[in-house]
Amino acid sequence: MRAQSNEMARVLTSKKIEWVALLLLLLASWALRLQLLAAQDIWWDEARNIEVAIRPLSQIAGAPELDIHPPLYFYSLHLWTRLMGSSAFASRLFSAWCGVLAAALGYRLARSLAPSRPGRWAGLLALVLAAVSPYALAEAQETRMYTFSWVLLSAAALAVLRATCPATRRAWPWWLAFALFAAASLLTHYSTVLILAAWGLWLLAWALRGPERTVRLRTLALVGLATFGLCLPALPIALRQIAVYHNPNLNLPDLPSYLARLYHAFALGEHAPASTLSVGRWLWLLVPLGGAVLALREPRKRHTLALLALWPFGGLAPYYVILTRRSAFNPRYISFVLPAVWALAGWALTGWRRLFRPLPWILAAGLVAVAIPSLRADLTEATRDAPERARPITRHLELLELSVLTGLPEGDRELARVPDEQGLGGGPH
Repeated sequence: MRAQSNEMARVLTSKKIEWVALLLLLLASWALRLQLLAAQDIWWDEARNIEVAIRPLSQIAGAPELDIHPPLYFYSLHLWTRLMGSSAFASRLFSAWCGVLAAALGYRLARSLAPSRPGRWAGLLALVLAAVSPYALAEAQETRMYTFSWVLLSAAALAVLRATCPATRRAWPWWLAFALFAAASLLTHYSTVLILAAWGLWLLAWALRGPERTVRLRTLALVGLATFGLCLPALPIALRQIAVYHNPNLNLPDLPSYLARLYHAFALGEHAPASTLSVGRWLWLLVPLGGAVLALREPRKRHTLALLALWPFGGLAPYYVILTRRSAFNPRYISFVLPAVWALAGWALTGWRRLFRPLPWILAAGLVAVAIPSLRADLTEATRDAPERARPITRHLELLELSVLTGLPEGDRELARVPDEQGLGGGPH
């Protein structure tokens, strides 16, 4: 009896420590994303997004500025700006909040990879990596849809894992949640279809395994129809955008350059100083790979591991094939693999505990150390638009908001006088 009581006390203490660590890491992630949030002026991509979002809801879907993006993010940003305003700080706060939520969901994904203490360690380590990711920080401090998409895909992944878990007694609410989040991700960015297609292969393998094959296939068909039905109203917009979109400013890299640029951006950030590249590249390569080899010897949930492993590989490979036809490359367009990368890296770090118990945290501290120069560079040195170009953009937004929200003709006339030669030309977003 005393032994059971001691074991229960130990488990409760461990859970308390986990919750305290989780709270502290989330607060640190939030504080980092708020750091100098409005220090840099609004740049062109952000200006276009805000410009669309502050219009009446009925005008958003048909706005030509949508370019190659579906409307859900702009609807969400519209509601946000109605509550918080459309200043640089207020509009970026939505991305910052989504960035912290994405990190929290990454913790939950990693925690689901292993049972008991290894799972708790994997979740917290993944949260550390997500919290200090230079690339995640950069996206969380810009008024764009990428952190919002990470949240939707992570929520969809957690829902489908729960729906396919044998221990789940009532799976249909989780299937419904999966359909909602999957449709929402498609209505936020078209590239998420690559991730969902990879998941579709994983789901098909799940459905064909075991005696309940017919029931599972019927369930997948219904979920697929529900997802398609939710996306159906936006289909005419998608067909119009995808058919005509072309961005001459984006160049197609060869395969080694493609992989190198993604690795550089997602591991060390796009503004990593040269002084950290030599060490950081090898550290981010050897630590997760070596840890994964060791972690594979530990108890793990193969069902979850298969989905998370397919997530990045199933996204990056078809995206490159599409690049060869459309030449539209930027790491952010396939940054939807990041939640899986953080979860897998956190799980891989736990493997090092086989050699020395504190080693995962020591190595995580090393990865944090090589990220610090990149974080500093992004917060203090990276520039988007020169101040003389950003000022007319900001004035342009002020006038448009005046015209849209009040209908004053003076706003329209002054808005027309904002000179296009100031650099308000189009660009990728």
